[in-house]
Amino acid sequence: MNEELHLGTLIKQKVKEKGLSVTEFARRIHCTRRNVYEIFKKNSLDTDLIKRISTVLDLSILSAFYQPTPKTEKEININDIKNHYERSLVRLKNIDVNINNEAKQSSETIAVINNIITVIKSIELNIHIQMNTLNELVKELENLTIKSDK
Repeated sequence: MNEELHLGTLIKQKVKEKGLSVTEFARRIHCTRRNVYEIFKKNSLDTDLIKRISTVLDLSILSAFYQPTPKTEKEININDIKNHYERSLVRLKNIDVNINNEAKQSSETIAVINNIITVIKSIELNIHIQMNTLNELVKELENLTIKSDK
């Protein structure tokens, strides 16, 4: 319900606008004057009473509390839809470009890592060859040393 409107106040205003006295209004809605003054204070009423009041005042009370939304689905402009669609396409294209860039960077990173692994294996092989060569030299030196001692 609209917080700004008070049901009893709305009814009181409509009674005044119709030029009805409280007594006449009470008679038409089958209430006492005292009940009418109580109605003016209330913000909620029995549905049957609302029906009688609406009939007497020739007023749809519920419609006074209805506030339509700024735009209904039917009021949406076709240009709004086109603009939204175009903005969505741009966003999707940017996402696609970002994904492709990430994939390219990932591929380049993997290639660099593979190159590093190849270099490390080459260094490892080189070290292994150097170790074998050093071992052979040590053996030859040992043999020479043994021969020279004799």
